[in-house]
Order: sequence, then structure tokens, then C-alpha cells
Amino acid sequence: MIDQVEVDDEGRIIEKCLIKYFGAESQKINKKNEEAELKNSLLSLVEKYKINTITMHMEMEQPSEIYRFFSKQVPPADVHRFVIKLVNNVVELCPLAPQEGMAFE
Repeated sequence: MIDQVEVDDEGRIIEKCLIKYFGAESQKINKKNEEAELKNSLLSLVEKYKINTITMHMEMEQPSEIYRFFSKQVPPADVHRFVIKLVNNVVELCPLAPQEGMAFE
């Protein structure tokens, strides 16, 4: 993100984004709380820093068929990319194709 966002806050936001993206079974118990925390964090980012979209790019440094990130909701892949944003006060997740949405490439 940017240097002004506290490291602890940034870590929590990244964690909540990954929980929403993967939709792990183990997180279903606390899903409403996780989503509320993510929404509040996004509202805070908009208010304090004018950040209204977070693009996540997660990639294995050394691709391997043995170790890949996945869940029941997300198929195994070496690269995961998605956007998290607030739309009409609702947290929206938009998966991206492996080469889509990365302006710095």
C-alpha cells in the first residue's frame, strides 16, 4: 500500500482480503465479522487516504505442482489476482485473469 498506512493495519487488511478471496470453510464461522472488519477498513482507507480499490497479486516465486494456493471456491494456481473495492457500501471482489489489471507490468 503506502507508507502512511500502519503496518499492523495493512497486515489485517491483506488478511481479510485473502479470507474473502479464498472463502475457506474454516472461516465460515466468523464470516460476518471478517466481512464487517474488511468493510470498515476499506471505508477508513477511502476516508484517510483516498484509496478506494486494492489489487492483490499473489504468485509463487518457484512454481510447483506440489504447493499451490487454493480452496473449494478457488482452483489451484501459481498466480492469484483480484480486486477488492467498496461498491454502494458493499465489499466487492473481482477476480482478474493472470495478466489483467497490473499496470506496472
